[in-house]
Amino acid sequence: MRFNMVELSQIRVRLKLVLKDHYAMGEHELKENILDKTVRDIDMDSLALLEFFLVIEEGFGLEATRLSSRIDMSKVLDLSMDEFTSMIAVEVLKVYREVVAL
Repeated sequence: MRFNMVELSQIRVRLKLVLKDHYAMGEHELKENILDKTVRDIDMDSLALLEFFLVIEEGFGLEATRLSSRIDMSKVLDLSMDEFTSMIAVEVLKVYREVVAL
């Protein structure tokens, strides 16, 4: 399935804004402290991971959607957080398209 790159890039920008706001970080800090590290390096416990997904769901108005259930965490541990957030952006776009299709 191909995604409209404009829509996906807009979601990625918004996702970074949501994360920067929640973690009170600037662009450089977010990149250095989170996005450049692997998911494994961040070593989020289950509560921190739940908070991470809840922040994103709230930031996109997806409170009724469980993004965490759409991603197999065992397969993403060695991805950078930037790649991981890109996967999340794709899932957000899929949810938006599912809602529009209803």
